[in-house]
Amino acid sequence: MNTDDIRQWLIHHLSAYLDVPTTAIDPAAKLRSYGLTSLYALTLAADIHDTYDLLVEPTLAWDHPTINDIATHITESRTHQAAHKDNGRHV
Repeated sequence: MNTDDIRQWLIHHLSAYLDVPTTAIDPAAKLRSYGLTSLYALTLAADIHDTYDLLVEPTLAWDHPTINDIATHITESRTHQAAHKDNGRHV
């Protein structure tokens, strides 16, 4: 799964959380501009863990404030995680 796939996954999830059409979500806009609450941010972190087997901080949406930022962070984290698994270590 690449960054574009992750970006689309994020758009669809945020659309459902926030009850807005996917076409209304700009991946470069700050998530707080859509009214993302801390509850939805925690839910997003849990969904990322469940979907990508990647543990992320509950502050992910604040540390990486746009969909583009989060998608890039997930891609980089998964690449890092895979490299460590290949070396016999799980991070």
